[in-house]
Amino acid sequence: MGAGGPEDYCSEVYKVQKPTIGIGFEGNPSVATFVIADGHPICLLGFKVGAPIQVTIRFPSGRITRITAPAPSCGAAGCASVAAWAALPGDPLGRYDVTAVQDKLSAKARITVAATDRPRLMVIGSIHEDWPTRVTVRPGTTIGIALAGLRPRRSIGLLFYYSPSFEWGGESVVRMRFRASTTVEIDASGGAIFRLSTSPTDRVGCYAVSTWPPLWGLNSPSPPEEVWHSGDSSEQFCLRY
Repeated sequence: MGAGGPEDYCSEVYKVQKPTIGIGFEGNPSVATFVIADGHPICLLGFKVGAPIQVTIRFPSGRITRITAPAPSCGAAGCASVAAWAALPGDPLGRYDVTAVQDKLSAKARITVAATDRPRLMVIGSIHEDWPTRVTVRPGTTIGIALAGLRPRRSIGLLFYYSPSFEWGGESVVRMRFRASTTVEIDASGGAIFRLSTSPTDRVGCYAVSTWPPLWGLNSPSPPEEVWHSGDSSEQFCLRY
């Protein structure tokens, strides 16, 4: 993984001579399988520095999602841009066609979306694997939280923890204190999307999201009053002006 950010990570993993969408790691880099509620980086390489890249994702149903990826930035290993996308609960399984366009440059890729093989929790817009990121938005923004791979038609609690610290990455560990909880109803497919409406007066800082009962790990008779999160924890978001 490149220490400098997405441009280093993408440039180290994918060595390309033309515009390329890098998402897979074996054989063809433009073919990969995603599972529901698991964010992966979509690397955009071989494009010009100084202009954004338009990414189009066509669903099996024909529906289209458009993402504007930032202009490529350059690190020690090369130049790249990254688009964050994940298949969410309710999205169809099957083949998705991805196209990236910047002026006269273009690239294509194919993603196969499959059902998740284990319970998953993610803040929509984050990247879980390879180059973890957190969603950072202004107070007053609505945050999407996705759950998948759970037992259908049940209730599960969401717990929110807070720290004023913006520390992130490396081996830093941050203590986060309990702030609030809510309950989410899991649908017949084993998934749910919870929309958290933040307020313009909410405290800036970072928030961790977990479930109760926990999806993995902790074995405790009651929810903890505080948690410790490190730089590789993805179930977080930050509020910042």
